[in-house]
This record gives sequence, structure tokens and C-alpha cells, in this order.
Amino acid sequence: MFKDPGFESPDPHSSWVARGCHMTSSTDRVEGKHSVEVSSRTATWAGPGQVVTLQLNTRYFVQARVKQLNEVTGKMFQKFAILMDIQHHNGSHSYVDVVDNNAIYINKGWTTISGYFIFQKTDHKTIELRVYGPDKTINYLVDDMSLTEIPEDNNWKSEADKRIDQLRKNNIHFNIQTPSGVSNADLDIQVDLVKHSFPFGSQTRYHEMFTYPHYDDLFFYMFNWATENDYYWFQNHPPRHDPDYSNATKTLDLLHQHGISVRGHNIFWGNSRHTPTWVQALSPDQVKQAVDERIQYIVKDTKGKLKHWDVNNELLHGHWFEEQTGDKFFSHKIFAKLHQADPSVKLFLNDFNVVARGTSTSAYVDQAREFKSANVGVYGLGVQSHFTPYKAPDPTLIKRRLDMLATTGLPLWVTELDVVASDDNTRANWYDTALRMLFSHPGVEGIILWGFWDVHHWRGPDAALVNGPQFHINAAGKRYIDLLYKEWSTHVTHKMSSGTQFNVRGFHGDYRVIVKYHGNPVMQQTFTLGKQSKQVNIQITNVNNIINIPTAPSPLDYHHSVPHPVTHINERTIGHMASGSSNRLTCITRYSGFSEVADDKMAEVGCPSGYVLTGCSGKVKDSRDQTDGEKISLNTGPTCSAYEGGSPTAPIQAVARCCMLTGLVCDYRTSGPSQDLLGQRIETRCQNNMYATGCAAHTFFRLSDGTFPSAHSCIAQNFENKGGLQSSAVCCSGPHLTCQVKISQPSGDKLGDTTSVSCDQGWQLVGCSAYSEDAKLSGAYIRGNADQCQAVNGAERLYGEMGATAYVTCCRTDS
Repeated sequence: MFKDPGFESPDPHSSWVARGCHMTSSTDRVEGKHSVEVSSRTATWAGPGQVVTLQLNTRYFVQARVKQLNEVTGKMFQKFAILMDIQHHNGSHSYVDVVDNNAIYINKGWTTISGYFIFQKTDHKTIELRVYGPDKTINYLVDDMSLTEIPEDNNWKSEADKRIDQLRKNNIHFNIQTPSGVSNADLDIQVDLVKHSFPFGSQTRYHEMFTYPHYDDLFFYMFNWATENDYYWFQNHPPRHDPDYSNATKTLDLLHQHGISVRGHNIFWGNSRHTPTWVQALSPDQVKQAVDERIQYIVKDTKGKLKHWDVNNELLHGHWFEEQTGDKFFSHKIFAKLHQADPSVKLFLNDFNVVARGTSTSAYVDQAREFKSANVGVYGLGVQSHFTPYKAPDPTLIKRRLDMLATTGLPLWVTELDVVASDDNTRANWYDTALRMLFSHPGVEGIILWGFWDVHHWRGPDAALVNGPQFHINAAGKRYIDLLYKEWSTHVTHKMSSGTQFNVRGFHGDYRVIVKYHGNPVMQQTFTLGKQSKQVNIQITNVNNIINIPTAPSPLDYHHSVPHPVTHINERTIGHMASGSSNRLTCITRYSGFSEVADDKMAEVGCPSGYVLTGCSGKVKDSRDQTDGEKISLNTGPTCSAYEGGSPTAPIQAVARCCMLTGLVCDYRTSGPSQDLLGQRIETRCQNNMYATGCAAHTFFRLSDGTFPSAHSCIAQNFENKGGLQSSAVCCSGPHLTCQVKISQPSGDKLGDTTSVSCDQGWQLVGCSAYSEDAKLSGAYIRGNADQCQAVNGAERLYGEMGATAYVTCCRTDS
């Protein structure tokens, strides 16, 4: 797509523009007869460029060969990059590096800088690609430029699944021998993968592991590997020359007790910002001594306890040790010394912008080949994989970049994976894409997430799989667990009536086989499936001895009990009303029209003449949790008002329950607003032993756990620590009136799932409300002739969250 990509024209200016520099033809070249020499540069941005035509949302591969010709005194490494210079229609410019290499040096010779990118700038007038980057006094050669359009792989998912089947599974042949006199029809063979051999892990630290017990339970359930990152040099605990790593050691011991293999992160860091200030003040010889000393005490504490080390982190993006010691290969020496001190641990380079983004992919390939040829003990490449926030991972480019890295012949480990999306379901899809592409690549040996719980995730809730102090597993966490425990797992039950030999294609890992006779377990056997096919022989000798198969509660069923302090702030009566005459308790339901669709818009409804308002509820039409709740107010008479919450997508409707009985009198009471306290309940109590027939709760912040009645009060509850909640109660009494409260089972977890409860025969429904310990309510509604109180779940529930619960107050007269 470039004109004169090899600079073969005698005049390079015929196709290329000299931006702030001088261009001349040179015979020092990679291919053909010429390259271009770039000199007399006025700034770092100066270099040869060419205007190109790029299509929106299209993928490209760009490449240049560069050679540095001189150096700057006191500066060992130079940056070379391919810049995208975008001129917008208003004349302004924006600049994006599509490829870079920060480790070019004199005498390195010709170096390839290349990478894959996707063009997504909608506002552009012209686009120029330019080779630039080193200090302005640096002269350099450029040759063999290329720009190629890369087709999108629309079949990436099916192709990835095929590779997963080929790479991560093998055949298991079972041969079963049964005792005489036992019918095969009475036997079942249950085959279950109990632990993946492929590493799936997460970053963790001492603080999380020894502060939150349920964090540990989830960690051990979700992961079989960990990265312990309490080893940062700049965060060492004293003494300086023999730091206290006892907390890190406790973490390693705990992880090992649960069969978790561990990576260490990290010993050194390539930039000065993460190097202790006291080290930065040392002379070159003292730096070398400090490095040797750190290797010695790190190995003393961790030898035999770690499988991997990230040795000198992000070396592509910082060369502090090289610059400080004057040795451009000083990190080679660090690797060699560490490998000599502990040959058992596998040593890794670890860097970013090599898979999630591709600006440094070719530079990493170049660096990996240097370390590999130096024979200093490097085992593999850590590819961090922090995907660009709020942008979907691109499966086409992920595979292309992994393919490029795999050309080094070094194993690849995804060491710091995360994606960022504000919507849980979008995040689930993006994690699925990234995990599927990474798991399916033959060069990838393991995948480590850089955290999973939002409370201690460096990118916050929008990258998390698990949320909040109650450890709710969100949609992204569900997807991750479903991948590991369902789609990428093996669970087969074979009926022996089908034969005594059978085959299973299973994922690599540890297996348990349970033999069942008449449905009861009578035998178990274990085996491990590796990268070769496996034959498993099972000889059943006794079917009369039922064995115990231990089970443990799933950490997914965890529900943390939150204390609920009760308050009666500003509790008061706002009015009274007496019923018209009726010999028996008679109740009807009145429905409002639908509100406008906008924040704080309301729908309201009252009762007809002679009836008193005994209950007030409301529901959003599309069943979403976009409601601020309900209020009871007195205008010309008691009124039930239901309010839209923030960013609604549908109108709301108010529901009034209206009753009549001679002598029936109702007080209308309120309290609040609640304080910003976790789980605070604001109670509105009835006076003079009146019954709480109806309850309502309202907040301007949309978030509440709803409200529910006791016999003589109404209780509204904060969602977490979100205050501002107002509670309303209808308190009624009448001749021989008695009332009771009935409660439904919780709803399901899906948006729009409902749960209902009705009054017993002979009782009248007088009030209906909805409550959940975990909010997400669309409201409560009275349905049909059966007078059924229905609560509606307003959002997708996370693992462990409580569904919506309906509360109905039922009254009758005992005479």
C-alpha cells in the first residue's frame, strides 16, 4: 500500500515526505539496491512519511526496517516507532504510535519494527505513517516499508474451538470388568474432571488472603495457579539488606496447602519509578552489589516455593539498570545470576502492549531472541494482556500477535489479563473472547488474571468478576466459571448397559471415576489425563459396599450476613382517614395510568369515595429496576404515588389497595430519610397496636432494598450504604379486625422473574410490597381476581444474591 516501499527511486522525495529532516538515498540496505538515510532532523518527530488511505474498522500490518547510525553520549538506547499522524477536518492533528521499539542501540544493525493495528478514527482528512522517535541528533536508515490490509477472521470462534479440542483434550479409553452375577444394567460409570492441568490463575497478595476468608474460598475454587506480588523491591519491609518476606511466605504456604502453584512478581523493574530511591542514589558498582544482594535474599526466601519469576519487569519500556551500570546487557547478567542461584525456577520476561495492543510485539520478539541466544536461563515470555478499557478485544489481532510472539520458540504465559466494560454482560462477552483466543493458542501455556474482586482490583469494578463485600459473582464471573466448569470441562456418565468399553474425549487434568450400583456409589478411582491418550482399566469387585463421597458447600452459595441497624428518624403521623359503612371487610385494587418516561416522573392513584387506602405499591412496565419507589401523601385524600428512577426505559404504574369496613380507621405515618449506613433499616411504627396494612419506600437515588411489614410496623432498608430512604406506613384498626403477614419464596435470578403470595381463604389482601437483601427490584403488583401479591426481579442477579420477595398483609374480622 506504500509507493516505493523499498526506497529504490533515486529520489526518495518522489513518494516520501521528509518531515523536519533531510532524506538521501543509501546503498546500505536490507533488500533491493537502496534504502533511505535520514539526517539533519529538527525534532524527535522528524522522519520520512507517506500519506496513505485507511478504511474505518479495518486491520493492518505495518513494517519498517531501521538501522541506527550514531549515538548520543550518555544515552544507551533509542526509541524507533511508526507514527500515525491524523489530520482532522478542522485542521488539528492527533498522533498515535502504531509500532514502537525502545531498545534500539548503535551496532545493533538492521532491526525490524512491525505490528498489527486496527484503524478506528472516524474524523480524519489525511493519514500519514511516519518512521520517527530517536533523539533529533540521531541519523538512521529506513528500508523495506510495507503496509498490508488484514482480513477479519469471522470464523474465529469455531476455529478457536477446534484448536482447543486439538490442543487441550485427549482420548480416554475405558475398559470395565464387572463381577459375575451383577447386571450391567444396574451399573453407571461417572467420569469427572476435578482439576484442570492447564493453569488458570489470578494475582493475589497477603492482605487479601489473610483478611477475607471467603476471598480464599473463591480463589481456591476459581484458580489453580496464582501470582504472588508482595515482592516489589520498592515496597520491601525492613531491614533493607534482608527484607522481611514472612507475610509473602505465609501466602505461599497457604496457596501450596490448596494445591495452587505460584509465580513470583517481581524481583526488579526496568524503570526508576519502581526502583527504591536508596538504590537510585548508588554508584554503578554499588548498584551491581545491591542487585547481587537482592538475588541472594530473594532466593533464600523463595527457593523451591515458586514455579516462575518475572525477573526484570517491563524491560521493553525501561532500561534503568543498563543505563546506570553502563552495561547494555546487564539484564542478561541478572537472569544468569538468578538462574545459577535457583535453577529450579523458570525465568520470564514480562511486558505490555504485546497482545492486547500490538505496538511493542515486534520489539518483544527482538528482545526475546536476544535473551534466548545469550543462553542466560530465560524460559518464557510473559504477555500482560491489559486490554484497552471499554474496547472489545479483537480476536483476529490477538491471534496474529500471539503467532508473532510464538516465532521465538519460547513458551507464552498470559500474566496479567483484564478487560474493562461497565456493563457486566458486555464484560462477560469480552472476557470470553480473550480467554477463548488465549486458551486456543498452541504457544500459550497458562493464563493469569490480574485480579478478580472489585474491592482490590487495580482497574476497579468494571474489570471484576466478583463484586462487593458479599462477593457476588457477576455476569463476567459466571461466564468465567461456566467456561472452566462446563464448556471446558469433562463430565460424563456411561450406562453399563451400553457396553463394558467406551471412549471419552476429555480435557487434560485430574479425574475421578465413581462406579454406581443402583444409583449408589460403590467404588471410586482417580487418574490423570496428559497430552497423550489414556487407557483406564476399572475392575469392579464389590457392589454391596456403599462408599461415602465427601462433598463440600460450594463457595458460590455464599451469602454474607450484613447487620441491619434500625432507626426511627423523624417518625410522625401525616394524616388519618375513616372508612365508609360496610358490614364486612371489602377490598378493591385501583391502578393508575402509566407515567412519562423520565427521571422522577410519577404515576398516582387514590381510592373511590367510602374506601380508605390500605396499601400502596408500584411496578415498572418493562420489569427493570428503574424505580425510586412509592410514597403515600395526603391531598384531598390519601394518594399512592410511584416514581421513575434514573435513566428509565419504560413508564411506571402505581397500585392502590382500597378497603371498606364500618369502623375501619387508618393513620398514615412516615419516617426518614435514612442515613448513609450499610444496611440501615428505617422503621415506621404504628401506634395504639394498629396493624401495618401497607408499606412504601422512596429514595431519590433509585437504590434501595425495598420495604416489608411486620404486624405493627413497616421497615424500609438501605441498599448497602446508600441513605436518603423515606419509609411510609398505613396503620389501620377496626372492630374485631385481625391481620397477618405472609411471605413468598424468593424469585429467580433473571430479569423479570416473579414470585407471588396470596391470602388464605377468608382473608382479604390489604397491602402488597417487595423486598430483597440485594435490591434490584422492579416493584410489587396486585394481580387478578385471586388478589395475588407479586414481586418482580428487576435485573440479572449475581451468584449468591437474594431474589425479590413478596410480602402480603391479610386481614379479616373475627365476629
